Amino acid sequence: MAIYNNETDPNILMWEKLEKEREETISTLEFQNWMKELNVSQSYEDPTLKLNAGDLMRQYDMKKYSNLNFKSN
Repeated sequence: MAIYNNETDPNILMWEKLEKEREETISTLEFQNWMKELNVSQSYEDPTLKLNAGDLMRQYDMKKYSNLNFKSN
């Protein structure tokens, strides 16, 4: 059984760093003007959020149903 420490896990630290850089980039006026020039809709949503949520739900379902004991007659 693995124990993860979110404060020292290099993958989590890298992800947090990327998220911080992304937030800083999105908040700049230059980036916002660039998005306007490209005519990107403000209602745009990053599809990876939904894909990740679906993946997590499939993992949960797999764990949940793998514990069931199906017996054939």
